Amino acid sequence: MLSKPSYTEILGFAIPLMLGLMTMALVTVIDTIFIGKLGTAQLAAIPLAASMYMIAWIFFVGIMQSSVAFIAKAFGAGADFVMLGGM
Repeated sequence: MLSKPSYTEILGFAIPLMLGLMTMALVTVIDTIFIGKLGTAQLAAIPLAASMYMIAWIFFVGIMQSSVAFIAKAFGAGADFVMLGGM
């Protein structure tokens, strides 16, 4: 039976995630500051580029997430690692 995780285990998992999210937000702010110095048209292009990036990111993450089920099914059926792409 699984035991309840301690607060140190939870924080050990959560702190790197929070730091990663905070650095991504900081990178976005710094990018906006630098692009804002180029002009208003360039600054206005950020949401367009971000939406195109997000669409591509969601597409590829969806492919990766769905491939896990197919790989698990093949592995459970006794497929060889070479057949699975040498993971």
